[in-house]
Amino acid sequence: MHARKPAASGVRTALPELRLQIVDRNFAFRECNYSLYPSWLAYPWANAHLLLRGTRPYSLDRCERTAARNEASVLGSMLDASTRYSEGLDAGAVSAALFEFAASAPRPAKVLLNLNTAARTRRVTGQLTVLGCRIASVSKSGELSTLGGLEFLPALGTEPGGPARTDGLRVRHRILIRPGTRVYFVLPQTLADAARKRPRPGQRIERIEVLPSVFTDSSTFRSLWPEGPQPLLGARFRLDFRDDGDGLAIDLSPVPAEEPGVAGEPAEPLLEADPAV
Repeated sequence: MHARKPAASGVRTALPELRLQIVDRNFAFRECNYSLYPSWLAYPWANAHLLLRGTRPYSLDRCERTAARNEASVLGSMLDASTRYSEGLDAGAVSAALFEFAASAPRPAKVLLNLNTAARTRRVTGQLTVLGCRIASVSKSGELSTLGGLEFLPALGTEPGGPARTDGLRVRHRILIRPGTRVYFVLPQTLADAARKRPRPGQRIERIEVLPSVFTDSSTFRSLWPEGPQPLLGARFRLDFRDDGDGLAIDLSPVPAEEPGVAGEPAEPLLEADPAV
């Protein structure tokens, strides 16, 4: 199915695809940023989300975080966010907003990262940083702390950094990363793609899944795409943008749900890492 926007004469436009998810009427961006993707909390990179509501006319709520932030406080991330709200829109205006969003907004992706591709346990002193983000640290007392929302399989361990010193200084502890330790976390897809092409020694991104950044309730979905598939709560769809000669078009297709019994392994074809890279 299609929603069209006139294309500029002689210009062929290629836009990245987006993911859309059906949510309930009370959906808020806080749920998206913190409950669905908790690892965004400590990330210094921009993100953006679009929420569509209504049935002829429509309203559009765009929330984005564009400024970099440090790890000083979670409250700081709230100050970096901005929201743009529009209402009284027709279907054409919604399509135009989707085109603009695809062209300008970063897309979130969930990556599966192998933290130790070697055959021996990896030891890291003090803290574990991946792609500019501290995901784990160990205190001087040996207490391990990790970024909220992340699960390491198998779990990380710790050990003292060496024998006791005679000068009275405390020995720094080390983080133990067993072979094949993996973790899922969220970051911009462009960064994930770049990191996969240039892997760090001993690490490898094994999967990349594009996550939803456009959200709408079932009533709005039926109104915008009356001939589309059934918009069940939680369902995800691809919004693929292309130029077929008559202008830009939006192709909408369902994304398969997660297969039962395969926790954390989406059925949707993912971007697999090239073992030869």
